Amino acid sequence: MYPSGNQNNLQNMLVIGMVVLIIVIATSLIVGGHVYWWQKKVAEKEMIEYQRRINILQNELAFLRDDLGKALLQKSKSGNAQTPVNDKIYVDTLSGIERQAIDALKNRAATQWAALVDPEKGLRFSPFSYVDSRNDLIFKPEQIKNFFKDAKVYTWGYSDQNGLPIRMTPGEYFDNYVFDCDYSTADEINYNATLDRGLTFGNIFEVYPRAIIVEFGKEFSASEEQGSDWRSIRLVFEKNENGKWYLVGIVHDRWKL
Repeated sequence: MYPSGNQNNLQNMLVIGMVVLIIVIATSLIVGGHVYWWQKKVAEKEMIEYQRRINILQNELAFLRDDLGKALLQKSKSGNAQTPVNDKIYVDTLSGIERQAIDALKNRAATQWAALVDPEKGLRFSPFSYVDSRNDLIFKPEQIKNFFKDAKVYTWGYSDQNGLPIRMTPGEYFDNYVFDCDYSTADEINYNATLDRGLTFGNIFEVYPRAIIVEFGKEFSASEEQGSDWRSIRLVFEKNENGKWYLVGIVHDRWKL
């Protein structure tokens, strides 16, 4: 028999030991859970990035199968191109329509803008890099002509920050999700090689598999407290049955660090 004092001490030590063991196990589970979900997120992000690269390659392969693409590729190989071979193919094919579009947007020239829009498909507006092919609004050229005169409030999608509907007139949407800065002086211009910098991963190559997508991006330096601010618009061009290229989509993106 243990003296009562020693027995109480032993019991206290056992209780403390059990409490410590429980804390250790709980901590391990919590830390392990965080590590698991972090690794899962990293793996998902890498998988999405690989899929994005596959989409780019599939898009370029489909384009190069076109007789015009083959001819331009041969031409660019034989010349002294200032831009990369693939970029030159896209630049030569569009024949400046991407610059016409940017200038029309900068000048709010609705008539010139409307002339670039596909008369059958119209122009789809996507406020974020993920294109909602079912719900994103589509305007036909006649609507584009009156874009800045239209006082009707439309629902353009839902905010990626708070989930609230984006309810604006066309002019308000233009100022916030189309030409929210001067993209005519873009820091980067990418042809069929867009990069999702934020947490929302785009599906633009899935929605527009045979398009030429031109991204105009600008980066704004900020203080250490505010971080950096990257903005871009992606102009989507598709060729119609007659071989003419038209603007069919404008996808906006913004990333703040």
